[in-house]
Amino acid sequence: MPRPETSSTNNASCEVEALRQQVEALTLENEHLKLLVAKYRRMHFGQKAESQEQLGQLDLALAYDPLAIQVAESVKRSPVANDVAVEKRSSKRKPFPETLPRETVKYMPQATCCPDCGGLFKPLGEDVSEMLEYVPASFKVVRHVRPKLACVQCDHIAQADAPPRPIPRGMAGPVLLAHMPGKGRTKTARLWTYVRDDRPAGSDDPPAVWFAYSEDRKGRHPREHLKSFQGVLQADAYAGFDALV
Repeated sequence: MPRPETSSTNNASCEVEALRQQVEALTLENEHLKLLVAKYRRMHFGQKAESQEQLGQLDLALAYDPLAIQVAESVKRSPVANDVAVEKRSSKRKPFPETLPRETVKYMPQATCCPDCGGLFKPLGEDVSEMLEYVPASFKVVRHVRPKLACVQCDHIAQADAPPRPIPRGMAGPVLLAHMPGKGRTKTARLWTYVRDDRPAGSDDPPAVWFAYSEDRKGRHPREHLKSFQGVLQADAYAGFDALV
């Protein structure tokens, strides 16, 4: 009769061992989740300098966590993670086709030597951005290249400012935007130009030009623009100037 008692004892021992292993696994998983929660809290709410150091420690702890390795592998194989990866890849801006002709415009820094120590510059690299431009009956890509120059005697780096864009971070150039009709919704406006240059008449006043925008070309606009003007005005044959006489 001792055999049943031995068998029962063995079964109880197996159950205890199984429960112990289950508790250890749950404890390990709980510690791992605590690390993840701490990491993401630091990423979203922690100060930058502090979070970088502590995130490095958390990454190191997670890297040697066997459960973290299993979780990472399962996440890689999950369809949700794959969908997110595809979405991130698809959101990246695609380059212009290589078949389009390209024109390179290079912007060099104004300074020819280091303004800090007077040393010479050496090439350090360059930033390249592309903008789609319109040429009648064709397209071309204008490459805006801004070389980086580094001083050979100190750490100063020189680079020209990026040229302005009609639309911030836009990829269309001004000529292309001006050419697009806007599907019949584009409004036609006017830009009035007034030029002064009396140097041939012996005047010491510097030459100047003034621009004024209006939504139409009615004669009230030049009357308003020139209401305080006194002198001789030379203009074209536009009838709107007749009221100024």
